[in-house]
Amino acid sequence: MKADKRGGFELSVTTLVIIVIAVVLLILGLAFLRRIFGVATESVSVLDEQVKNKLKTMFGEEVGNIVVYNPEVNIKPGTNGFRMAVGGRTWTGYSVEEDRLSFEVTVDNVNCPGNPEDWVLDPEPGSGYPHGPEDFDAIDVDKGFVDIILNIPEGTPECTFKIRFGIKDKDGNTARKTITVHVIRRGFF
Repeated sequence: MKADKRGGFELSVTTLVIIVIAVVLLILGLAFLRRIFGVATESVSVLDEQVKNKLKTMFGEEVGNIVVYNPEVNIKPGTNGFRMAVGGRTWTGYSVEEDRLSFEVTVDNVNCPGNPEDWVLDPEPGSGYPHGPEDFDAIDVDKGFVDIILNIPEGTPECTFKIRFGIKDKDGNTARKTITVHVIRRGFF
């Protein structure tokens, strides 16, 4: 009878030790995940800032009022949230708000099935009106920046479409750049 009680006591102590170890591992795991996602969020913010800075330096290097970070893009089907940075600046040097710089996004289907306009999420293409200064994602005095976001549906065959980004100021000055998007074959991985 005494042996049974000692065995029961050892079993309950073992159970408590296992529970304590499990709780410690759970807490360490959660702290590790929190740290990883904190660093990842910070990295995305840093990359976003670097892209904006690159666009600003490209304005100094290029002639024209529109800068596209990458004017030709290869993207695989099933890709969601693919961002393309585009910047526009005023002709006069006045601020984007004062000059009421507006932009417009249109999509030209070259050879894609369906409607690639549905794949461009922001800003809304084909809306029939130019987007005003308040629609830029970021404004730096005479420059406005916007992310064009693509979601390419799974199963889309290889094809090409073009995104035309145009800007216009209140005096009627206009500029336009084209971004060519190639939907490429998905690899094994």
